[in-house]
Amino acid sequence: SNDSKRVGIIGPFVINDARKKEHLHFLYSNLEKFDRRLRLVVIGQCSERIQNERIEYTGYIDSTEAYADLLARLDAVIVPEKTATTGPLNKIIEPMSCSVPVFTTPQGMVGLYWVESQRDLLVFEENELVSKMNELIFDNAFMAQIGSNARVAVERYYSRKAIEKKLKE
Repeated sequence: SNDSKRVGIIGPFVINDARKKEHLHFLYSNLEKFDRRLRLVVIGQCSERIQNERIEYTGYIDSTEAYADLLARLDAVIVPEKTATTGPLNKIIEPMSCSVPVFTTPQGMVGLYWVESQRDLLVFEENELVSKMNELIFDNAFMAQIGSNARVAVERYYSRKAIEKKLKE
């Protein structure tokens, strides 16, 4: 419903990984900017928890099935990536495979050459991520279309059939 939406941010946030800590810091420092109807889900272990009624911490997820189920119950995932990597981020591909729209930065899209911004994935500059999420997440038809496109894109490039073909080549 439009009364409330659940947005995930994927960790874990317990290791000494500056990139992951940047993601958590982004969430905390922008907390008051997120629409009040958004419930934020911190996925994975987190050693730097804060008390806030809008934040849910999942803790360690003990199975792939539980993780996929959790992702599938989200309305969106946010990946506020500041540093481009050499390959695609699992924390982007995994929600896409569950038809969950992903909001990320241009740096998060590096390595996803096959993904089209604003069709398969929602890509905005870091300073626009929260306002664009607030603007778009309650457009149910648009978000459903992004999620559907995301799933199709992942199946095209990461499905068993697609990978099997590459391996045979």
